Amino acid sequence: MIGRRGRQTRDRGGLRSTCALLVALVYAAAAGPAGAGPEEDRALEGKALYLRFCASCHGTEGHGESIVGQYIDIEIPDLTRIAERRGGWFPDALVRETIDGRHAVHGARQMPVWGHVLSAPQASAITEYLYWMQVPLPGLDGSRAPSPGTKSEGAGPGGS
Repeated sequence: MIGRRGRQTRDRGGLRSTCALLVALVYAAAAGPAGAGPEEDRALEGKALYLRFCASCHGTEGHGESIVGQYIDIEIPDLTRIAERRGGWFPDALVRETIDGRHAVHGARQMPVWGHVLSAPQASAITEYLYWMQVPLPGLDGSRAPSPGTKSEGAGPGGS
C-alpha cells in the first residue's frame, strides 16, 4: 500500500486480524474439546490418580495384569468388568468404599487402604475413571447404581 508521502506502508489491518486469529486459536486449544463436562474432567483427574496409586497392581488398562501381580498370591480383579460382574450396573458407592478402606475386599484386607492418602474427591475421581473403563460402558440404559438414600427406579438390573 502506498502512503501519503509516496512510501510503501504495511497493511496494519491484516496484521491485526492475523494476531487476533492466533490469540483466538490459542484460547480455543487451551479450552479443550467442546462438550467436556464435569464427569469427563473428574475422569481425567481419576486417570492420573489411578495410574499413580492403582496401576502397579491392576495394570495401566485395569485388567489385573501387572508386574506386582506376579509376586502376590491373590487374583487381582479386572477393573474393566466391575459392572459386568454385577449384572450390568456400576456400584459407585461400593467402589469408593473399597478404595478408601470402608469395604474389605478379597475376604481379608489385601488391597491397600487409600483412605488416609486420598481425599474423598480424589476417590470419587478414581471411581469416575473406573466407570468409564467398563466394558461395555454401563449407564446407557440407567444401569448406574443409585447412591445410598436415593430411589432405585431404573438404577439397577430390573429397575426395582
